[in-house]
Amino acid sequence: MSTGPAGVTCAICARDIPTDGPAIGFLASGEPTWIPFVEDLRTRFSGLAHPACFAARDGVDELIALVTKNDEKERRGFWALIDQIDRLKKQAGGPQE
Repeated sequence: MSTGPAGVTCAICARDIPTDGPAIGFLASGEPTWIPFVEDLRTRFSGLAHPACFAARDGVDELIALVTKNDEKERRGFWALIDQIDRLKKQAGGPQE
């Protein structure tokens, strides 16, 4: 497990956050969001936390809600992509599944 670069520390426990795993990102508004892989971050957050630290502080139900919200967003994106592929197949006259 790789550790984060300098400055990637948990806002709750102040320990390094591994970049090849998940974290909780805090937006400027303080709203938390699920980050599946820290190394894939393309947005700046006001802070990051280990999922376990977040769950200890805010509860497991809150952690589950963040993960579920992210999964629903990913799922909608996946189905939108499938719909787009199907439309392109129709336009090209290709086989339909």
